[in-house]
Amino acid sequence: VTKNGGESNTNADESESPPILLQSLNLCGGEKFSDAGLKRISMVCQHLTSLSLENCFQITDGGLMSIAQACPDLQKFNLSGCMGISGTGFA
Repeated sequence: VTKNGGESNTNADESESPPILLQSLNLCGGEKFSDAGLKRISMVCQHLTSLSLENCFQITDGGLMSIAQACPDLQKFNLSGCMGISGTGFA
């Protein structure tokens, strides 16, 4: 339920979150951070310009594609130690 000018409205999809204006995010060392988490971030942080995923071992090309498609302003990636990234996500 959201309130607009004193009126209550029920949202059809309560799971949607408003966009976050975050531009830089550092998730270094998130060993348990996965593609699912990256997809969720891509849904709410479309203004990212810098993302560090160093040593996020569970990230794969699929997660990388999610964030790349949702964040057109993303210019800087740190993928050091991301063993699940094959490079096909860069094509």
